[in-house]
Amino acid sequence: MKISNVLDVLFAISIIIFCIFIFGPSAIHKAEETSYKMWGRPDNYMGWFYPDNLNSAEQFVQKKVNKLCSDFPIPQCPEVRIFFWSILGPAYVVERQNQKPILFLRYKCIETFDNVELEAVINHEYGHLFLNTYDQTKADKFSSEIVGKEKVITALKKTRKLIPLIIAISQKSYLDNEMQKRFKALEE
Repeated sequence: MKISNVLDVLFAISIIIFCIFIFGPSAIHKAEETSYKMWGRPDNYMGWFYPDNLNSAEQFVQKKVNKLCSDFPIPQCPEVRIFFWSILGPAYVVERQNQKPILFLRYKCIETFDNVELEAVINHEYGHLFLNTYDQTKADKFSSEIVGKEKVITALKKTRKLIPLIIAISQKSYLDNEMQKRFKALEE
């Protein structure tokens, strides 16, 4: 085999890997978005992997969110949706015009976090809505005032491990710096 053929193959493989890193996340996100519009779940196209107790998990988290809504009122209490995987990470909130916001939470969080760590994540996401901010450190502080900064730090470390591999690899230094900044803000 000629060296030029080997180089051609390596070049083709590098282009494929590049395309996966660049276009893969947006393609997956588009599939989630389309699935949500059609069936009401961000990952319903993988519905056959859902455990039987998914509804009870959503109800459990919804009760915690409803308590937050009574303690820290906002115009519309968010609906809770549990999902298995997302390019956006283990938990996030989506605000929708003239509709209830949705708090998305990865099922793996329910499986691996203790109740207080789970509350820290839910409080953080709710904090974005209550404080009307995208600032992660402000949402962290909101959560730490309810459950304590130690539990927020533990939850942050666990959620970092749940970030999709494709993002964790491609944005590792950014994510590491972001986590350090968040830990430091909690210490202040």
